[in-house]
Amino acid sequence: MSQSAGEQLAWLTAQARQQLTTYLKERLIALATPILNYLASGSGFLTERGGATDCPSVREISQAFPVLARQLATQVGQWVTEVAEFLQRFATDWPLLAAHYGWTAAPAAGVIAVLWPGLSEPHAGGRTVWAVTVAASGCPNATVAYKPKDLHLDWAWNELLAWCNTQGLTPRLDHLWTLPRTGYGWMAWASGEPGVVAHNSERYYQRVGMVLGLLHLLHATDCHAENLLTVGDQLLLVDAEMLCYPQVAGQEAADPLDVLRTGLLPRWVENAQGIAEIGGISNGALSDVMREAIATGYQQIQHCLAQRWQQLAADAGPLAHFQKGAVRFGPRPTAAYLRLLAHLRQPAYLRNGVDFIIAADQLARTYLQHPAHAHCWPLLAQERAAVAQGDVPRFTVPVNQRNLVVGQVRVEAILQWTAPTLPSATVQQQQRQLIIESTARAPYLAPVQPTGGAFLAQALQLGELLVQRAVPLGNDALGWIAPQWQPRSGCWQHALVGDDLYQGRAGIALFLAALYRATGNSDWRDKALAALNSHATTTSLVTGGQLYAYSQCAALLDAPQLDHCLEQFTAQILVDNEATPRMGKTASWGVLDGMAGH
Repeated sequence: MSQSAGEQLAWLTAQARQQLTTYLKERLIALATPILNYLASGSGFLTERGGATDCPSVREISQAFPVLARQLATQVGQWVTEVAEFLQRFATDWPLLAAHYGWTAAPAAGVIAVLWPGLSEPHAGGRTVWAVTVAASGCPNATVAYKPKDLHLDWAWNELLAWCNTQGLTPRLDHLWTLPRTGYGWMAWASGEPGVVAHNSERYYQRVGMVLGLLHLLHATDCHAENLLTVGDQLLLVDAEMLCYPQVAGQEAADPLDVLRTGLLPRWVENAQGIAEIGGISNGALSDVMREAIATGYQQIQHCLAQRWQQLAADAGPLAHFQKGAVRFGPRPTAAYLRLLAHLRQPAYLRNGVDFIIAADQLARTYLQHPAHAHCWPLLAQERAAVAQGDVPRFTVPVNQRNLVVGQVRVEAILQWTAPTLPSATVQQQQRQLIIESTARAPYLAPVQPTGGAFLAQALQLGELLVQRAVPLGNDALGWIAPQWQPRSGCWQHALVGDDLYQGRAGIALFLAALYRATGNSDWRDKALAALNSHATTTSLVTGGQLYAYSQCAALLDAPQLDHCLEQFTAQILVDNEATPRMGKTASWGVLDGMAGH
């Protein structure tokens, strides 16, 4: 890092340096956690260690999972590059930043007081959005957003808002100072609540309608809650990369001017869990009065733009600024990439690069199963490369360019652009009614909740299966037989389950106790007590999982007799702590066999 950043590292306070270190640690932990959880499980731990019980070293883990080792090394390299690049850009742009914020002195030691990196998904080599608090000498602290992507659309949007204000627009629309640079930029920091929220100000909802009208004019899409911020009685667009969005040849919308395409109005999509709300306006944020205010604001901005259209659409007018921007083009939703990245962190794909590549190749399924997406086949190689280094793939295309060019890949005439156009009076009235009707649905859509009866029915079936497979152990105790990993033979062998919470009788007893509490059927209570009875006199080391199961079961079963067992376990813990050193062992209270349970 010292070689990459040089003397500029002195600009960071101790707190900022610690935040960067934490940022790296969090990235590494996110990658390694699935493997560590696997090794912490009984079978996974013993498998990798050949039956040994000491903790594997980083070297041993890296040898067993070379794909993970490569990813960890990649993350460290990306972090070094990202930090050095940020400091270099900060130094280059200091005069421009200082001119806006009124900083007079040159950057000195400690000028970067606080950093919050990692505020977005990683793109282009692990790069993310940062919040940077600058403590310039003699000036109040100021926080600025550093975004490692093209910000010309953001700048054009905020310039448009400023222009509208100069035309006498009432109420005024706040805008964010933006400094676009080549491939990155800076933006004034804003703090607030994501999306459109319940508010007591009618002027707030009027502004929501105005913003909606501008988004509609610019053919915006995907203006979800994460791209919007409510600050006081203002609604701010904090990510403008989906403005001026093109249509894909062969997938043209029936009505490209439909106001619902903006994504700001309430919308719901079906998924495996039922219905998901994805609109920028959240459920329950509106009342009848506020819906009318949104529609009024929409009409108001349309009227303002119509009166000044020639000035607005002139070659040097506010709309011309958008021609310099680059739009983010998404062959698939960001959530699909995030799910794949999480899937690829499973141990099965981290042993061998071939297995990892095969698993990552499920990206191709979309193009195989949906012919309408076949035009994106040429992007598959770039998607694979990005995912392999832990990135969410990100493609951009200059506004009004019909060809999609990514590196050496060129997809001809795939994009269709529509110039900003004012809707006719008839269309405006249609859109106004659409706004009222779509927002009217929001408070009346009951949240989709899984029915408790369905879950309970499934739980009862599992309970009956457990009872059928229970094995009498004597003294009214019950046990169960399940496959157990044998590290010496490398095979699974059926045997009685242990006493632990994770995969033993304590966990089964807790499940049966919960069935008793849910149904009131005393048979479940009897079976739970029988499962606990089998290890009330255990001589093995007591785990935190057993303590947890007994304490929970005592409450669920209304069984004060279990309190006596808890006292015995507590006494046993004290004995074990004293005995294990004399036995040449070490008492452990970690993840494997300690207070976290199994």
